Amino acid sequence: MHGYAIKGPREEFIESLTHDSIVVQIPLLKPSRQTDPERLLGLFDQSQSDPGDAHVSSIVDEDYPEKFQPVIRRLMKAISEPAVRDTMQVEDDYLGELESLERAIAHREDLLAKKDEMIAEKDSALAEKDSVIAEQEARLHRAIAAMTATGVPEDEARRILMG
Repeated sequence: MHGYAIKGPREEFIESLTHDSIVVQIPLLKPSRQTDPERLLGLFDQSQSDPGDAHVSSIVDEDYPEKFQPVIRRLMKAISEPAVRDTMQVEDDYLGELESLERAIAHREDLLAKKDEMIAEKDSALAEKDSVIAEQEARLHRAIAAMTATGVPEDEARRILMG
């Protein structure tokens, strides 16, 4: 495959392709489209979308050469067919739902990460507390041992030290 380095941020979709492909990022095309392929791709430039309907481009067909007119007519015919418009609306709804789900999943992942962090902090605090308790128990046992070594009975030493 003959390739060119992609400038700018990497796209997950493009990176996941496993076959040779040509990817054209239309928004990155230069505004002054000089070649026929660039002008043809300009038909799909979404920056020219109609403000009232994102599915419709505000294209002036006279701005394009005659050889592009069949493509323009085909696109206009497709957008005028109710079945195509209904399909586009269903796709938009579906994509909207997917985006909502992605946001909800990301939010839940953030919450889970925060919970995991809180649990780790709690575990650390418990481990520190256990360590302090173990140290206090060791001191108590050493003190009892020291007192019994001087002749104080063990039960008396415990009563004195534990109050």
